[in-house]
Amino acid sequence: MTGVYAFAAIVGWPFLLFFVFFGGDEGEFDADVDLDADVDLDADLDAAGGAGGGIAAAMLSLLSFRSIVFFLAFFGATGLVLDALDTGAAVVLILAIGLGLFAAFFNNRVFRYLKTSSVGVDVGDQDLSGAVGRVTVPISVESKGRITCEVEGQTINLTAVPFDTREEGEFGVGESVVVVEVDDGTARVSSFRELSS
Repeated sequence: MTGVYAFAAIVGWPFLLFFVFFGGDEGEFDADVDLDADVDLDADLDAAGGAGGGIAAAMLSLLSFRSIVFFLAFFGATGLVLDALDTGAAVVLILAIGLGLFAAFFNNRVFRYLKTSSVGVDVGDQDLSGAVGRVTVPISVESKGRITCEVEGQTINLTAVPFDTREEGEFGVGESVVVVEVDDGTARVSSFRELSS
């Protein structure tokens, strides 16, 4: 079992450290996919199965990528430490699973609380017009990209296309752009250098 614990720790801890130090901006990590998307299954499962549905919803809520990472990291670390202390194999397994599940559950509850308790300001398309953003996924005439910008104290990630479709080339990662307008959730952007010169 030592190999299993080591594998879990090796897989889990790098991601966990990434989330600790860079977790505030998941959009840069996965571009267009929200790795920790919470699907609200509680209401559907509660209606379908009463108490059983609530338990199922709680278990499904632990299946976010971030929670799986927390489980692997703490399961692996606990197993390795207790195994090194010559604790019985069954006790090591039970404690490693228990601590891994606790870490995943704790992570899930903390982030759910932070999402529901944070005071947000609704940001409309007009608020985004004129905002300066930074390219996180390259933008070109042929393919949509992504930008991140700060508006009303919030970090907003948007799909982006060039404002002038006749422009050649692309906006590279890290380049500053200006949001000219937002159309159906897609920002039409122009080069910050050109507008500021």
